[in-house]
Amino acid sequence: MRRIVADADAAGVAGDSLALRAAPERSAAPVDILMGATSEEAHPLTGRPLLLRSDTQYVEPMYEYGTFAPTLRGRVPEAYLIPAGLGDVLTRLAAHGIALEPAGAAPVDVEAFRIDSVGTAERPFQGRNEQTLFGAYESNRVAPAPGDMLARTDQPLGSVSRSAISGRSGHTAGAQPLESGLGK
Repeated sequence: MRRIVADADAAGVAGDSLALRAAPERSAAPVDILMGATSEEAHPLTGRPLLLRSDTQYVEPMYEYGTFAPTLRGRVPEAYLIPAGLGDVLTRLAAHGIALEPAGAAPVDVEAFRIDSVGTAERPFQGRNEQTLFGAYESNRVAPAPGDMLARTDQPLGSVSRSAISGRSGHTAGAQPLESGLGK
């Protein structure tokens, strides 16, 4: 298992189309799921109903939702340009093992995700209401400012940088994908 994870972390992803969002995918046919029975008792302090697992097991055929299918895909750029003013983003990327390098001063072609609206989920999940960014990518040529950094996607953990930075992944960190013009 560790080898599989290490191989996936080391794989280059630049130019690939990867999932930015996904939804649970139903199995093609019902499968046998091992279930257990419960019994209801009153909670000793509150008196509210409490379900306790009983020592029984049975098999229940049902559809399984153990995999995910992409609902939004995106092409992975060569690198991301992270403005120097996003120090917290740079710190978090480094904490995740993403190698950063100075962007230099030469102008580069970028695609910036311009947000035109934000959708907020009505129901919280784990105490948070998910926000979804809507908008479009716009091509531009920019000269990096002093202190701007690059996060290349051809490095180990390049797929992590994609998830952490992309404007549509749900984990946006505020960087711009670089499409060309990058020299080592």
